[in-house]
Amino acid sequence: MKTKFVGVAAAIMVVGCMDVGNLHAQEAQKKEPSGAHVPGDATTPPLRQPGFMFTEFGTPKVEEYVAYFEKVAGYKVVYRKPGYVEMETSCAQVTFLDPAIWPKAHPFYNPPPDGKRGHSMEIGLVVADLDKAFAAASEFKNKGWPISSGIVMRPWGVRDFRVLAPDGYYFRFTEPPAKGK
Repeated sequence: MKTKFVGVAAAIMVVGCMDVGNLHAQEAQKKEPSGAHVPGDATTPPLRQPGFMFTEFGTPKVEEYVAYFEKVAGYKVVYRKPGYVEMETSCAQVTFLDPAIWPKAHPFYNPPPDGKRGHSMEIGLVVADLDKAFAAASEFKNKGWPISSGIVMRPWGVRDFRVLAPDGYYFRFTEPPAKGK
């Protein structure tokens, strides 16, 4: 029996804990971007340890993403400079970077022909209160953040909703699985 390869979509789970405070809020305007730290040195933020995965989004709409992630997913800004923002929860980190400040040698310097950057990638965010997150997301749907799927109970036992971001990123907001599942 031959197996036929049909296709694969990349999925990255970015876990967000909406109801937990920010680890570095007091230092937000003082520290260097986390990427400037040497792993394991005394200045390495607790999140940037071996095995931790962070996500960086290239978008000319940095401030739109910041507003969305603050309101819908509970992230807090920990570092900001023109065209660059780092946000965190107690268990995840995202970075938004304007491609205009990328060096020309950067592999993503030239956008795809259709201008969308998030094709074939689904980014999952676990939130503490899915209904609250959905209500917040609904406030953005007429601002270029359409909800592509409302709250649905999935066959794997959790509810989620899906959003298509202005740059083509596909976000799945999901509740934690029930205890024991």
